[in-house]
Amino acid sequence: MTIVHEHHAKVDVRNILEKFYPDREFLGRGSYAQVWSWKKGVIKLQTYGDAYGEYLRWVIKHQDNPYVPRVYRTDLWKHNKAILIVYMEKLDKVGNVDGGIKICDSIRNYMLDRDKEILRTQPKEHLSHLRTLNNAINRLGSKYCFDLHGENIMLREEKENYIPVLTDPVA
Repeated sequence: MTIVHEHHAKVDVRNILEKFYPDREFLGRGSYAQVWSWKKGVIKLQTYGDAYGEYLRWVIKHQDNPYVPRVYRTDLWKHNKAILIVYMEKLDKVGNVDGGIKICDSIRNYMLDRDKEILRTQPKEHLSHLRTLNNAINRLGSKYCFDLHGENIMLREEKENYIPVLTDPVA
């Protein structure tokens, strides 16, 4: 896995997309990012910032954690703004899954309020990973703002169960 390649070029996002991702499909946007289809998952184009960059570094080191997205590669394009390009797995939106909003609410409540309901619904082998992630999010939350909502929590289907995945929990 490539952690970060830096490219110093005067390239805007539109040119990056046209040149390197000609068969892309726009999937959505947030305050600082756009998401496009990619043959192995999705490409997230994120305006580089300390909060997401620090979370992404943690995610890459903890790819065995079922509550973080699978990241295949990252690139950093520097021009007017730094754009972080993240190649990652495609996940399900919480609104597209029966019970997805309840799963989203329960992980958010655990991360923010230590509500333990989610501990009863997740596989026992995942609980230590959930606690590790909770500690990391709270450490990052002391430096940045929590940004836990339905657009930054997505779902991965696993053995007829849905696992909440925190894609971008701090801003």
